[in-house]
Amino acid sequence: MISRILQPYKLVEGAEAIEIKEGEEKIEEVKPLTKIKIGDFVLIDYTIKVKETGEIVDTTIEEVGKNYFEAGKIYEPKLVIPGKGLLLKAIEDELIDLEPNQEKVFEVPPEKAFGPRDLGKVKIIPIRRLKDGGSPILI
Repeated sequence: MISRILQPYKLVEGAEAIEIKEGEEKIEEVKPLTKIKIGDFVLIDYTIKVKETGEIVDTTIEEVGKNYFEAGKIYEPKLVIPGKGLLLKAIEDELIDLEPNQEKVFEVPPEKAFGPRDLGKVKIIPIRRLKDGGSPILI
C-alpha cells in the first residue's frame, strides 16, 4: 500500500474564546500538524496492490487508476481518522507519525488483515444471478 499524507489538521486545544455576534459564523482555529497522531483528521492518497501479481485493487490517484477502472470514477484523497477503527489497525498504525506530503510503502500481511485466503470459502456466482434483483442469493 502506498500512502501520501496530504494535509492533516487538528483543532487547536485551548484556543481563545471569541464573541460571536448574531448572524456571524463561528470559525474554529486550526493549525497544520507536523506528525499524525491518533484522532487526527487526515486526507490521504493511496494505491492498494496485490503483492503477488501487482494488480491494483484501489487507488485515489487518477494517473494510476485511469487504465484499471471504469471511466467516470472520481479520484480524490480520502479522509481517515487513525484510531477510530475505520481502517484496518495495521494500516492505521502505519499512518501514525507520518508527516505532511511524506510517502510510505508498506505491506499488510494476511494475519493483520482478513486472514489467509481460504479457497473453500470462495463461491462463484453466475453474473445472470446478480442481475436478477428479485431473488436473494443464498450461499
